Amino acid sequence: MGTLKNSNVKYSCKHNFTWTSENATAIGITFYNNHQDTLNYNINKKINNCHMTLKQWSHRKLTLMGKVTVVKSHALPKLIYILTVLQNPSTQIIENLQRDIFKFIWNSNKKLMNPRK
Repeated sequence: MGTLKNSNVKYSCKHNFTWTSENATAIGITFYNNHQDTLNYNINKKINNCHMTLKQWSHRKLTLMGKVTVVKSHALPKLIYILTVLQNPSTQIIENLQRDIFKFIWNSNKKLMNPRK
């Protein structure tokens, strides 16, 4: 349908279906005309959310098992849906996420990295 954007083809006569040049959100994912914009916006938003969760929990004195539980039950589930639906992100994004989780679990740095924009 993307290549037929400016054509006169009608896909659904029953419904009023019009193209838009803006973004659209469906089932928690914001779609842009450019695939890379869709990927960057949605994944960065969820990674920032995951980062903030780790930052909130980093102030508590948790055991190693407690930290692993936080990562597995609070941080990573925020990413599962978006990474399942959209194309895989770049290796840089995955490496940054791994580094943040490593720092959280092993207290290698009291401050986690700033969220990505």
